[in-house]
Amino acid sequence: MRLAVIGLVTLAALAIGLGLWITGGAEQARRDARDDQRISDLRTLALHLRCLDKQGLAITAHSPRCQPPAPRNDPLTGEAYEVTRPAPSTLRLCARFENDPPRQSAVSGFDPETGCLTISLAEEV
Repeated sequence: MRLAVIGLVTLAALAIGLGLWITGGAEQARRDARDDQRISDLRTLALHLRCLDKQGLAITAHSPRCQPPAPRNDPLTGEAYEVTRPAPSTLRLCARFENDPPRQSAVSGFDPETGCLTISLAEEV
């Protein structure tokens, strides 16, 4: 009887350990949440920059016609998100993500390998 209890306890501990190893546990969930915030910031920033562009304003400008500006810095590190213009009608917004590669592969225009969201200023969101 005692051997059976020890076996069940050992099996339960292994199952819990395996589950944490597969899912990453609480720290992985925190990294996922921070990465989700970064991709949300990039998408909001993309909408704001599109609005500025439609008004003929520079991407560093402010306009009361556009939604409030999105955060331009990572909320955890304070590091600025990188915004480049590889072509006249294209913007590339990049962040440094904690998961390598980030899990946000379903976001249109997002490249998980580079951590960059590429948008066309000519298209609507």
